[in-house]
Amino acid sequence: MKLIDGRMVVSLMLFVSPSILSAPVMYVPAGDANELIVIDLQSNQITKRIGELENAHGLAAVPSQEYLVAGSMDTALSKGAKKQVKPTQMSDEEHKAHHSGKEPVAPSYISIVHPEHGHVMRRIAIKDRTHHITVDPKGKYAVGTHSNMGGISVIDLNKMEAITSVKTGQVSNFALFNHDGTRLYVSNAGSGTVTELDATNWQITKDIQVGLGPEHMALSADGKHLFVLNVIGGTVSEIDLDKKKVARTFKVGKSPHGLALAEESNNLFISNKGSQTLTSINLSTTQNNSVNLAPSPYHVTYVEDLNKLYVSSRKQPKIWIINPKTLSVEGEINLQRGVAHQMVVK
Repeated sequence: MKLIDGRMVVSLMLFVSPSILSAPVMYVPAGDANELIVIDLQSNQITKRIGELENAHGLAAVPSQEYLVAGSMDTALSKGAKKQVKPTQMSDEEHKAHHSGKEPVAPSYISIVHPEHGHVMRRIAIKDRTHHITVDPKGKYAVGTHSNMGGISVIDLNKMEAITSVKTGQVSNFALFNHDGTRLYVSNAGSGTVTELDATNWQITKDIQVGLGPEHMALSADGKHLFVLNVIGGTVSEIDLDKKKVARTFKVGKSPHGLALAEESNNLFISNKGSQTLTSINLSTTQNNSVNLAPSPYHVTYVEDLNKLYVSSRKQPKIWIINPKTLSVEGEINLQRGVAHQMVVK
């Protein structure tokens, strides 16, 4: 009987839906709402709010680790900037012990967040406020972009400290590693360039001219093409990374902001704040399709496991759930407050 019961349990486990066993979770930095929002994408319900982040826009997950890396758009001199915010469930004594009673001696910082435990594990001092964050595929380095200083900070995640900073170009915006972590790409909105760096020594190897106001980027599945969204020009530049030059340019909507790539369908998705539209581009056929989406579509994330697009609004505290084939709205997630910035799914 025990053997039969064991077989029955194994059989039942084999028929459990993979999505139930590992439902994707989305982490959303909510900007000046000063919190990180955790959303179960199986139910599209908010399960947790971590209120220890100050004006976080940038966020990245660390591969094979439970923690996240978040940047702050506040500085020590920002109007209304707060010192380390204590979670409501933590006593003053626990909070002081947790942070060792120390504030980072620097204009700003990057936070290491443990979402399961619901708190900031560590704060790492850096030179300036951070816009976006990326982490290399091996989880060794985090990189934050600093628009004011026109460059990046590199964080060693083993040492938990900033090890270098690099000037890349005016108004640096977005950073992205290649698939093996040997190259880093940084978009410079004020220079109209994408800077390539050798991620073994953080030396600049190439500045690639693209369109006007390059910001968000996406890398193709084969790692040979980099897609760059040009906010002022209203275009997407496709960079051939072997030749290190623009191979194709796609016209999109007015004042685009968010960019996502669905690898299996070879589709790009772009949110256009100015024209209040969502655009899809099939990279194989170059077919372009746009639908109205208001108000002010902002960041875009594609979740392959669910075959869904998630698009935030810059004007309202919500995230639309979009069918990527039809671009129709299938639902909404009400954040209640704040704005969803660099959404991360893990």
